[in-house]
Amino acid sequence: MQALRYLYRGSSACVRINGAYIDWFDIRRGVRQGCVASPWLFNLSMDSCLYDFKECKCGLRKDELSVKCLLYAYDQVILAPLQCGLQEMVININDSVKTRGMKVNVGKTKVMVFERAESTTEYDLLIGEKIVQVKEFVYLGSLFTNDGKHDRNIERRVNAVNKVNGALLAIVNSKSFS
Repeated sequence: MQALRYLYRGSSACVRINGAYIDWFDIRRGVRQGCVASPWLFNLSMDSCLYDFKECKCGLRKDELSVKCLLYAYDQVILAPLQCGLQEMVININDSVKTRGMKVNVGKTKVMVFERAESTTEYDLLIGEKIVQVKEFVYLGSLFTNDGKHDRNIERRVNAVNKVNGALLAIVNSKSFS
């Protein structure tokens, strides 16, 4: 712990805007971008936040397994079968990160309702601000849609492959390629 304190002690930064530098300022929060310890520190903080989820009775259940959230790097997905459970979990994680000096970025936070028919359900989740409801989102490269179907995700991936193949063919077929 002393090594981390020493690493971060006296940290300061300067920002360049349109070629001009502003005055240097002290950094008192957060982790250094690119620092090898940054992901570890974030994971340590999030692990303690997720520990608070253990008491929460919400989440999706399958037999004995209960899945409350998916977490990869800096992205988190909270899962709940009902709005009241989701609201409880959102409040829980928001309170948990606040006690650790962090903040949920409401601008990047979205809610999506999975329904078999056309989604008509409106959710009004609040953590100081209303969270935007979306019909689709990308998580770990996969497109999730509110109808739970995979056809748009497959189409998106096929288009990405075709784009790369087209670029490779242009290189291979170019006259300067030998």
